[in-house]
Amino acid sequence: MYDNLLLEIRRRKLRQYEVAGLAKISETTLSLILRGRVRPSPKVKQRIAQALGISVEKLFNADVKDAMPPNDQSKCC
Repeated sequence: MYDNLLLEIRRRKLRQYEVAGLAKISETTLSLILRGRVRPSPKVKQRIAQALGISVEKLFNADVKDAMPPNDQSKCC
């Protein structure tokens, strides 16, 4: 669900506990967000984005069409 977040963490070669510490959230919360079990609040999104030095929009907003498999794009919008 939050592929951009996971990709950014991996790209920077960070561990989840490092990102959680920088964002001042628990490791459990970050793990739940990454697995799509919890939707982060705007405040938590901002903390994570600041910890990674990237905008909230780039980190959490994806085009709906980009998130859909190619064969399902005709059903979008």
